[in-house]
Amino acid sequence: MTITEDLLFKYFRGKASRDEKIAISHWLGESKENRMKFREASDLYEQFIMTAPADMLDYDNSSQDGEMPQKKSWRIWRAVADIAAVAAVTAGIWLAIDHRYENKMEDSMVTVEIPTGHRMDIILADGTTVKLNSGARMQYPQSFSSSSREVYLDGEAFFDVPTKSRSCWTS
Repeated sequence: MTITEDLLFKYFRGKASRDEKIAISHWLGESKENRMKFREASDLYEQFIMTAPADMLDYDNSSQDGEMPQKKSWRIWRAVADIAAVAAVTAGIWLAIDHRYENKMEDSMVTVEIPTGHRMDIILADGTTVKLNSGARMQYPQSFSSSSREVYLDGEAFFDVPTKSRSCWTS
């Protein structure tokens, strides 16, 4: 199964099937690049949700043919396109200057919130696998410093820390 932005957005909305969720989980475990794409899509989706007018988000699925009115559909795609353009420019700038600010990445926190009724596996930059339970919220840096590895968790999670790790984890 090919993982597309549309499939990821479907996942973020809680509409993905069990097989789609499994495929996304496997895809995330395949590479760091996939995890970065997931984070970017998640940020884009979150930005859309935060900035979209309420009438775009609360359309009625009970219309006769099951489709949104054409005007709302156009506005949603226009908003998504605008956000995608901003995200693309931002990503381009970030990639252009990334090598200069590699140490600053430790300060860049990623926030993951798991919707009720869902679970998610995340692989952190140090190789630790985190299984987040329904309703959990976790913040972690994109990369860890050599002196500490701290994450912030509200909810339930299982951490599988690689055995080759020599750092001490505290709560």
